Formats: sequence, C-alpha cells, structure tokens
Amino acid sequence: MGRAKKRKLHHATDEDGLDTAPHVGLGATLALLQNPDLPPAGQGSEAESSRHTKILRTETSNGQHPSDSAHWQTLLDRTHIKDSEISQSSAKYPSLKHASSARLQTKIKISDLQALVLYLLADSTAPSWIAVENRRAISKVVIVMLPGLETALFDGRIPMEAISHTNITGSGHDNEANHSQDVRDSSSALSREKDSDQVNTKPGKPRSPDDYYPTELVKADLPEPLKPLADIFTHLWPVSTPGTDKFLRMQSPIQAMLTSPIPVSRDAKNRKGPKPPRGGDTWKDKPTPINAFLATAEDLRDNEFVLHPALCISEGDRLAESEKQEILRARPTDGWKDTNVSSSKAERPPSHEAANESRTAGRWDGNVVLDKLVKPSRPVIDYLTPYSGVTEKMLHSVTTTLEDVQQDLVALLQPDAILIGHSLNADLTALKMTHPYIVDTSIIYPHPVGPPLKSKLKFLAQKYLNREIQKGHGTVGHNSIEDARAVLDLVKQKCDKGPLWGTSEASVESIFKRLDRSGQVSKAVTTARRSGPHVDSQEHDFSFSSKGEVASVEERSEGVDSAVVDWGEPRRGHGAAATYVFGCQGDDAVVKALDVAVNGDREGKLVAGSGSALTWCRLRELEALRGWWNNNRGAGVPPKKGDTANGSSDGAVDSSDAASPSLGELSSAVGTSVDRISRMYESLPPCTAFIVYSGSGDPREMGRLQGLQQQFRREFQSKKWDELSVKWTDVEEQQLRAAVKAARNGLALITVK
Repeated sequence: MGRAKKRKLHHATDEDGLDTAPHVGLGATLALLQNPDLPPAGQGSEAESSRHTKILRTETSNGQHPSDSAHWQTLLDRTHIKDSEISQSSAKYPSLKHASSARLQTKIKISDLQALVLYLLADSTAPSWIAVENRRAISKVVIVMLPGLETALFDGRIPMEAISHTNITGSGHDNEANHSQDVRDSSSALSREKDSDQVNTKPGKPRSPDDYYPTELVKADLPEPLKPLADIFTHLWPVSTPGTDKFLRMQSPIQAMLTSPIPVSRDAKNRKGPKPPRGGDTWKDKPTPINAFLATAEDLRDNEFVLHPALCISEGDRLAESEKQEILRARPTDGWKDTNVSSSKAERPPSHEAANESRTAGRWDGNVVLDKLVKPSRPVIDYLTPYSGVTEKMLHSVTTTLEDVQQDLVALLQPDAILIGHSLNADLTALKMTHPYIVDTSIIYPHPVGPPLKSKLKFLAQKYLNREIQKGHGTVGHNSIEDARAVLDLVKQKCDKGPLWGTSEASVESIFKRLDRSGQVSKAVTTARRSGPHVDSQEHDFSFSSKGEVASVEERSEGVDSAVVDWGEPRRGHGAAATYVFGCQGDDAVVKALDVAVNGDREGKLVAGSGSALTWCRLRELEALRGWWNNNRGAGVPPKKGDTANGSSDGAVDSSDAASPSLGELSSAVGTSVDRISRMYESLPPCTAFIVYSGSGDPREMGRLQGLQQQFRREFQSKKWDELSVKWTDVEEQQLRAAVKAARNGLALITVK
C-alpha cells in the first residue's frame, strides 16, 4: 500500500460519519484536561497545529502564552535539536564515578585502568565498569603509583591508631594477632551501602561480589591519616595485579600500566601454532654487535651457571662463588675445567670485530667444528634413544672421554671467543666447564611470563625462523647439529633486528607511543589553565630531560605530550618514550616535578604550553618504610628503611630481615603520603582525571617463599634429601600460592579535579 493511500485512509471517516483522522496524543490530552476551552486537536489553525507537533504547550486561564508566564515549562522534541544545540545544552562538568547499574564479574585490572586512560586521551573503546560523563571535556590525565597503600589500612586490619601499647612487628606473636583482631572488631573504615551485592563488606571472602565491587569512602569511618582521601575520592576500587596462578608469579604493575599490546592482524590470529612476532612487518632494524648480548655475571647466576673465575672481580664474589662450587661439587678437584681467560676486561671480545660479525655476511657459516661422542664414565642403564638419538651401537666403539673433549674445547675456545647456545647451563654442567663469554638464546629471547620460565628452542625456531626442528623428538631423538644451527640463526637475527627483538617489548608498545600514534589531542588541553602557584624549575632537586626541542601544544601537529616523574633515572627504563622525564631523589621532589610536568614551568624552558596531557609518577617512601622495596625497580635510588638487597625478578622482596614499622611510624608515613596526594590534586588544572593506584598488595611473604623455593631447587640438584637446608613440600607450595594471591590484591582511587 502506498504512502498516499495510507494518508487517504488515515483521514477517512467511518460509516457513522465520525472523523477518525486526528488522533489526540498524550501532550494534547494533558493540555485539554488542564484547559477544556482549548480547541480539539486538528480544529485549530495550521500554525497552531505545527506548534503542537514541536512544542507541548498549554495556556493559563487568562490566555497567557507559556513564554509570558514563569510558571510554565516548554518541553522540546529532542529529535528536532541540532548537534550544536546539544553541545551547548549539555555542557556539564566531566566526571568518573561508579555506575550503580554496572555488573562486575571480577576485579578490575591494571589494564582496565590503562584502557580508561586511552579512552580519555586516545582511541580506545569506552569502559563498561565505570561511568564516564562528558569525556571530551577532560583535559589531562595524571596517574600516581603509590606502593605500600593497601585495603587493610582502610578497613583497620592493619591498625594505624594506637588502641593498646602493643606494636605490630610482623613476628607472628599472639599479642599481635589479638591486637589486630581487636582493631577489626572495634572499627570499620569502609562504609556499608544498602545494596549488599555492590559493597566490600567481607574482604576475606573469596570469589564474592564483596571482593571486587568498589566501596564508598566515608570520612568519619576512615583512620585519621586517610581521612583527606574522602575529600578527593568517592570510592575505593579493588584492583588485580597481573600474574599467573599456574607459575605463581606476579608481573610488573609498572609495565602493566605503561605498555600496551600491539594490535594483531586477523591472519595472525587465525594462524595455528606459534604466532609470528608482532610488529614484524613494520619493524625497524637496529643492527647491534653481539657484545651487547653477552650475559652478565648476574644473568649467569640467575640462570644457574657456574661462574668462570674471570667474572668474579671482587674478593666477596670469589668467596661466594667458591662456596657455591663446593656445594655443587663444581671445583677443579671434581673434574671441572675453566677456559683460558685470565681477565674478563683485558680479554673481552673486541667490539669492532663483534660488530663485523654481527651481520649475516660475516664468518657465521654454520660449519661443524666439533662433533664427537663421549664414552660415559659409568654403565648406561637407559640410552633414552627417542630423545637423545644415541644407541648402544653408536657408543660401542667410542673411546673418547670427557677429559679429551674438555681439552678440545679449551683449545677451540680462545680467550676472546663467544660461546652461544640454548640453556647452556645444562650443556656446560654436563661438560663440567666454565667460560665467561656466553650468549644464551633462552636469555636474549625471554619467556613472555618471565623467569624462571624459558622458551623451548623448538618454539623459538617456529616463531622467529619459521622453521621446524626436532621433528624426531620422542621417536629418533634430536639432531644436535640442527639445534646448533637454529641457535646460530636466532642470534644472527637478534643482531640484525636489535636488542628489543624477541622480547616482550617487541609485542607491546609504550602507552606514550600509543598516544602519539593515535594522533588525537584533546581540545581542552590547549585551554587548560593552572590552578596552583607557579613553580620555579630552579628551586627543587630533580633532573630533567626531553625527547627533543620544546614545542608548544599549538606547534604540535599530532600526538600527545607525556611526562614521567620517578625516582632515579626513569629515562633509561619506562620513561624512555615519554616527551618529558623528571628524575627525583625523594617524594617531595616528585610532587614539585609533577606540578611542572602538568602545568608547565614559568619560563617555558622545560615543559611547553600548558603542560603534558598524560603524566605518570611514583611515590616510594611509604613502600620503603614498609619493607616493600626492590633494588631492581629503582636504579640509582638510595636504599631506605626496610630495604632488602634480595629483590626477586618479578618485583617481590625478601622480608626475612626487615622489621615492620611501629604504629607511629606507619601512621606518620601514610599521613605524609596522603598529604602529598592532596597537594598533587590541588596543583592540577580543572577537568583533569586523577588516578591513584597501589600497583600490588604486600609482596614480602611472596618474595620470601620464592627465595626459599629457588634455594631448594639449587640444592636439590647437588645434594641428597637429608642434606638439604630447605625443605619444599606441598605445605610451602600452598603457602606460596596464598602469598601470591595476596600480593596481587591492589587498589585504585579515581576522580576528576
């Protein structure tokens, strides 16, 4: 039926002669009820009818038009409003707040916080776990990492206000347990909302909505040092730190926030087996000499190598290595042999020769120089032919001994020779030999999860060389020459591509590069104004560096200015891709440098325009006081109270010798850190998103247990069970699992200035 016929039928009359065309709508019905004298719909003038279609209006009893009376409201049909009218009529202040309608299934992750930042400043999708109002009005984002702040400080499980004269010492005494229980029973720092499924009422209950829904901050219920936070933030968000339950590891919360995965093509997603390296099509080669990939003494220790004497420079290193060799029975009297290198500095491979050999056209031809079978010193029970490829017939007439092969290798490995291989610690242990110059593909191509895990050579060959090796695994065994050539080609590729090739950084990019790549700059950035006092860049103790010439925001055609403010020298690490980098020697310096980074300096010599759009910084004094410190994460930073030198590779610390602070010390440190947060907030310009996150929970117990596990594994290889100084049973395994779970419980506070 055509439109004309429909209109004709619509305006037709029925058999009784009644006009059925003009149907009275809700607005017209209300108008008739309020003023019966109004003409029925369809009987007024054409202009009058037109006004009724766009404006629902009524008149007063004295005939006044709504525009003439302050007691009437005009309701606009929003379908007829232009986009320009919407932007003008909805100019309300931006906000980031908990959406009561959100249905969370688990804790938010640090990657969710990162996605929120990218949504505000770049091209990421809108988050579903938080309500974002007027996103385009948010001018800047400031992220503060505050390790040492945890939910137990908010709900009273870790007291900061003296109830008795007992101090928390971390020793596990009964008085400590009773004191903590009194605190838990007597006070509650977190409010209880009406809807029980959206509030954290039972922090200890696993897999409950109480564990992952945000909790409202009520100033009256918070401990005194934390009360100022309730004036800035409305909710406390539980956050999960990245890690693995299978391997009982916690990953870096800094990398989780500051690195973003590179998008994968659809073809790569659908490919079976190991995926090709991300960014391979757009990778920019950076030829690097092989010297850059030599394993350091620390690398060799971490990967269970027996060190060559040339790597033990100090007397303390020599004594420690001597004790280790005695435990492992790796002394010369046990049949071990060192290559002829007297000093690692004097006889280090020349860099110019290594640079020449770092190209594929060098002397790396893959020719076999040594291929011998060795007669075992003891009777062979099982040849393991499906894996070793060795049979009884092959060894029947072999007379070469281990000592003969050692002499051949000593003659072959000149003082400046570089030995390459995959997991060479196992090969050198079998050979009972040491050499100082090692390039190990299991180190330069690290496992994505991190140590102590290692990628298999078969996997690396598939992923980076597109080559299938070890096809006879489980049937006829490995081909050692095939494996050696695969290792050689992997090292060649590493030298051609550069240091980042084959690492996790090759499959991710810095969040600062991601912002530059997006090419989007918030319009509010160019109009932001300082809300705090000007800071003279010459008055405080921080170092500064930038990626290039300082340019104003108006001069930048694309990208987003960014800044990193941290202890030590962040330009060498996570701040390498930021536009501006500030290195500080204390938390007060971090606060001052943040003000300069966000608002710009008075002279305009350090930070251009109105400051950076994205700023990340870290406060560390609370972390140091509580013994969460890790030397591996703070290059060039002096140790503080509670610092332990035995930091694990995944960010944990060994707290066995670290004393917990007293109530007064902890309360003072928390109060000082909160005061710095308040000062940071006051210095921000309006419409700035402000995110504070802890990074993790308490990692000390996790670090202690991981250290015991590592010691057990070392001793288990060389000692009998009754000689082990450390026992590792299922009890310790479950304790480590619980400690890792606790360490991965972080928090976040989110607001808009």
